[in-house]
Amino acid sequence: MLGSQPACRLSTADLTCLYERIFGNANFDWHKILFGEEAALRRARGGPHMIRGIFMAATLAAGLSSVAALAQSNPIAERQQLMKGLSQAGRAPGAMLKGEQPFDLAAVQTSLKTFADTAKKAPTLFPVGTETGNDTAALPKVWSDKADFEAKWAKFGADAEAAQASIKDEASFKANFPGVVRACGGCHESYRAKKN
Repeated sequence: MLGSQPACRLSTADLTCLYERIFGNANFDWHKILFGEEAALRRARGGPHMIRGIFMAATLAAGLSSVAALAQSNPIAERQQLMKGLSQAGRAPGAMLKGEQPFDLAAVQTSLKTFADTAKKAPTLFPVGTETGNDTAALPKVWSDKADFEAKWAKFGADAEAAQASIKDEASFKANFPGVVRACGGCHESYRAKKN
């Protein structure tokens, strides 16, 4: 707030607000100054010009919000984050399988839920146009054999959900969890570039 001048309300035009802060009042019509007396009178009466102006403002706002959403959307970065989350979720159960960590049913179930949720979301993060950039490890086969790629994700998700239902103790964990891991690894074999 400048000095003791009142804060501008959102409903006032920016130019009016600026004029009010500088000169202390806003007894003028910017529309008249910018577009002339006749345009100001048409604006005051409403009519088609006002409706057209409202329509244009709404269209512009919708267009800007769409562009902003598209600019914020980065499927490559999203899928990389999703894969990191998948890797994190597999660490504790992997350590349990190796005997490096005691069995924890709750941790296993949480990991399997993450696997199943990821399997549903991941295929949507490989749209056409995201084949390169951002150090993506996705091979071109993701897009050339999209049906098989999506089928592998579906199998991984189904295996994770089945394991969630069947794992009740350490013995059932050791019997079922490796199959889920194999389903995950199968996708890497076909659709992910090998790291050097």
